[in-house]
Amino acid sequence: DTLSASGLATFSGFKGYQGRRIYSLAIERLDTSAATLLPALRILAAQADGEPHEVTETFRMWCSASPNRPRELIGLVDSGELDVLDFYSLHIAIRSGLKADLPYFSERAYALIESGTDVEKAQVILALSSPPFSDDAQWRRAFDVLGESALTESEDEVRSALTRTLLSFTESIPQHFAAELEELTSQASHPTTSKVAHHLAYALAFSFKDIAPSLRAMLLALLGATQLEVQTQKLVDLGLANLVKAGGADEARAFITNLLLQPGSDLRFGLFDSTIRNLVDGPAQDFE
Repeated sequence: DTLSASGLATFSGFKGYQGRRIYSLAIERLDTSAATLLPALRILAAQADGEPHEVTETFRMWCSASPNRPRELIGLVDSGELDVLDFYSLHIAIRSGLKADLPYFSERAYALIESGTDVEKAQVILALSSPPFSDDAQWRRAFDVLGESALTESEDEVRSALTRTLLSFTESIPQHFAAELEELTSQASHPTTSKVAHHLAYALAFSFKDIAPSLRAMLLALLGATQLEVQTQKLVDLGLANLVKAGGADEARAFITNLLLQPGSDLRFGLFDSTIRNLVDGPAQDFE
């Protein structure tokens, strides 16, 4: 039986992680309840060599395969049978649920943002990233709830989640909400902790084309006033490389110069190889 305690052992003859991967693909396609699936997920997690993504992705695929499963899953969370962070169950339930029943799951999300624990708030806010909203009323409701959260929350985990989710809105938000999004992102990004800075840099690296020039300037200003960790510097490098390609060589040079001149700067110039390469490969005046 695939979901039995010995189910995974059936696939043990495959090289490396391949057996686990085949097992994951098998159980995510099963037409079974969440309660029945959970023991198999725990067995898979125990064999996952510290790679939780494999298990949570399996759970996400199972949950998204039927419109009834998000309600089933959040029911287990509500009852306490499943912890919020077990396989990121609350995040998966809300995120999959928004696609299955937007009115119900968006209101469940907003209620948790307003009155849940810090862990619940962070997980739910992250689940609202790149939301499937289709009209102004849905965006308005989200802005009202997240705006209040940005004003009142002090926990870094919640504020960094807010920053990440708000920046994901740039992909699809109606233009007439753009100024409000920029203001809200600014509020959520103060103070600019290391977690917040990481999300700002990630957006510049991987969502550059969706970010308006005014919002981009604000993100760079926030990053430029922060001591950046190595991984965040690497993301900033990708963002600045995008900026150079878009004709912003002067802005990129000014940003790096400002970081280098900061008292006690721990900037590693060698981490900006993508930016430097784009400056070298661009017009001669860009590298002057």
